[in-house]
Amino acid sequence: MKSKYHIFLTGEKKVGKSTIIEKVVKENNIPLVGFKTLPYYEGGRFAGYIMKEVGMAQNFSIENRISIVLENGRVFPIVETFEEIGVNIISKAMKKSKWILMDELGRFETKALNFRRTVLKCLDGDCRVIGVIQDTETDFLDEIRNRKDVKLVKVTEENRNELPLKISRYMEE
Repeated sequence: MKSKYHIFLTGEKKVGKSTIIEKVVKENNIPLVGFKTLPYYEGGRFAGYIMKEVGMAQNFSIENRISIVLENGRVFPIVETFEEIGVNIISKAMKKSKWILMDELGRFETKALNFRRTVLKCLDGDCRVIGVIQDTETDFLDEIRNRKDVKLVKVTEENRNELPLKISRYMEE
């Protein structure tokens, strides 16, 4: 019997990592809970990113939409969003589902220590994670990538069309 492992997709921006996960989830009717990081706009201009719950009762409001904002052309993290909203989402997801979505983990979580501990607790728990991890180096991301229970899948323009089937097989194991 194979031991469980988590699946993280990585690769260049806009190569199709999240699209692959969406396709796999839809084709296999997998009930996912967790979070997605999405851009948001104000007045037609990019204003930052939101951390949106997926597969749970949505208590999403304008007050909790900012996890990363743009100010004077500079993007910076709002640590409290990870520490409060992110921890809450993952904690609820661990109680609710076999599969948890983390789309995405990246460099902005560097100072969100409680969020990082919660992610690692989730990886150590009974759930399995499918997610996206930025193709950048931080201690936190390297710790996840180097875990024996993590299968890291590099997405490229050349392989992205064949990956949904491959990911589906990984999820069945």
